[in-house]
Amino acid sequence: MQRESNGRHINLRDIWHIVYRRKWLLMIPLVLTVAAAYGGSHLLTEKFESRVSILVKESEVLGPEIQRITNVSGAGAIRNERDLGLWQQSVKSEILSPATLLRVIADLGLADDPALQAEVDDLVANYPQYSRKDLLNIRLIRKLQDENVKVGFAGQNLVAIMCNSEDPLQARRMAEILADIFREEQIREDLLKIRAMQEFTTEQLTIYKKEWEDAEEELGNFKKDYTRRNVGQEVGAGILDGLTSEKDQSGLMMEDAVDRRNFVASSLAESGVDTSLLIITEELVGYMSTLDGLIRQKASFLERYIRTDPKVLDVVGRLGRGLDSLQTFSERAAAQLGYAAGTMAFTDVAKYLALSVRIDLAVQEQIILDRTLDKVKAKFTTWPDYEIELKRLEERALTKKDIYLKFTTQLLGSRINEDAFRKEAENRYKIIEPATLPLQPVYPDRIRITALGIALGLVLGVGAVLLAEILDNSLRSIDETESVLGLKVLGTIPKIESRKDTRFAVVPKQKENPKSKPVEIRR
Repeated sequence: MQRESNGRHINLRDIWHIVYRRKWLLMIPLVLTVAAAYGGSHLLTEKFESRVSILVKESEVLGPEIQRITNVSGAGAIRNERDLGLWQQSVKSEILSPATLLRVIADLGLADDPALQAEVDDLVANYPQYSRKDLLNIRLIRKLQDENVKVGFAGQNLVAIMCNSEDPLQARRMAEILADIFREEQIREDLLKIRAMQEFTTEQLTIYKKEWEDAEEELGNFKKDYTRRNVGQEVGAGILDGLTSEKDQSGLMMEDAVDRRNFVASSLAESGVDTSLLIITEELVGYMSTLDGLIRQKASFLERYIRTDPKVLDVVGRLGRGLDSLQTFSERAAAQLGYAAGTMAFTDVAKYLALSVRIDLAVQEQIILDRTLDKVKAKFTTWPDYEIELKRLEERALTKKDIYLKFTTQLLGSRINEDAFRKEAENRYKIIEPATLPLQPVYPDRIRITALGIALGLVLGVGAVLLAEILDNSLRSIDETESVLGLKVLGTIPKIESRKDTRFAVVPKQKENPKSKPVEIRR
């Protein structure tokens, strides 16, 4: 590359020689910069980070219908990117909410920091509308949100909470507290959704009940005519009448039990008893299975015998006595739940449990009797012309019944499932990566800082070498000499290294003995 007339050629092959000649200009900035970077990193305040990962799974206890109504399905209900974004934003907002962070502040005692208190003391005069405690909490919440707590996600159902602090123990404890709060709040919200589903008004139940009764009445009137027209045998007509009568009676008993249970529930609510916490005990569940067996036996006999047959009357009597004994088992269950015998709460709780079991059994009995009726009709039906109308009325009545029973059965089912849902929550919100004690700080990153120091030192060193070369106007080669001076070089004198032995030094000997032979020779 050609410089101007007062310059010289720069031969790229001589770069190594330039670097070697100017090595100290390159090394000194590099060493100083790296030393300053590495040493300065030790002056920065160290921060340690602890991480906890929580896996959110879909509920396996609640049925699909209850999940659909209550929206208790967590990340499992995500169907697209928009749902994923909304769910992640909801989780992040909950973890970083002031209410959650205030619990962290209280548990860790962060408000006791003297430096922070001194900082807040300076703000009290500028914000008289806030108390000192409020300013302290606001400052801590903002610090946690901006510096100490981060929330991340992996996939659709993995939540990661990262907490950093100058104290590694505090970082781990902060992550543990936030994970526990997140799990508690998620479980509480899901339970509130289930309880909200249970709060159906009496007016709604009355409307659905009336529509079902009207449809059943219309269907019952048609069935009587249908039986007279299509059943050619007196026994068949008697069996159908018996089944129909038993089914109607069971339906009336269920309606009465629902009304009575609603009344008892109101009484319990006034007494401060949460009916959603009343759990059916294992003994009561076992007794329900016994009564369910009697119901199935009764349906089996009604399929073959008329209602007044001794076999049918015997099983009906045993079932009635079993239902009468239900109160005893309910009282035992109330005692197991911690209610003292003889109190009004004990009596109401026992009634509530007994009526709930009666409703559940009545629903099961309706299903069994419907199936039995279908079997009997299949045996005796001979006129298919009436099947279309019968099917229409049955579907209409079934639809109305399903609407009404869905409200009733879901109330009972969700109450029973609530205890199982509580137990499931421990695995549903599972900590798969617990918070650990960080051994190495995440800040400052000394490797990165040192690498940046090396890069900066190289830049400064190379710059110093280039600057020195630019300012150096000495002649380094024959070509450069001829180019700059415009004269022909006749020869070069190599650098001659002199011996270090002082015995051959002339100048010192000249001073010591001006008349000596070496001095005379040189002269």
